[in-house]
Amino acid sequence: MENEPERSRPAEPGHAVRPPGGRQAPAGRAGARWAAPVVRVLRARWRRTGGPWAADALGWALHRAGRDAQAEDLTRAATGGGPRSALFLYHRAEIERALGEAAPARRRVRAALRVNPYFSPLGAPRARRLLAALGEPPDQGPPR
Repeated sequence: MENEPERSRPAEPGHAVRPPGGRQAPAGRAGARWAAPVVRVLRARWRRTGGPWAADALGWALHRAGRDAQAEDLTRAATGGGPRSALFLYHRAEIERALGEAAPARRRVRAALRVNPYFSPLGAPRARRLLAALGEPPDQGPPR
């Protein structure tokens, strides 16, 4: 109905997670105030269905809520053996970067862009910016 507010629902592949009340989450981690209900819904979905899509959605919601250590395990599950998804690889790279793991993040974002350099109108440019921000690995020189 037109006058009814949009209901919160679990994320579907390719769709943004909307907090209760239907408003899109603000950029960055400023949306942490709505994170608990979103995480609760996605955690229930993960328990019910499992699979890489549910793992990635829950991991990304945890990351947005600032819970990167928990998110890392889920994104590892999402990228572990299911479909080779540029989106999942990008999400894992962002979480690894947040945890201070630059080398794995660099490898993961490069892999995401190899799988599909146009995986998302917003995500692909962000992945390129992430790769630029991570820079090149330090030159270690030859082993001694």
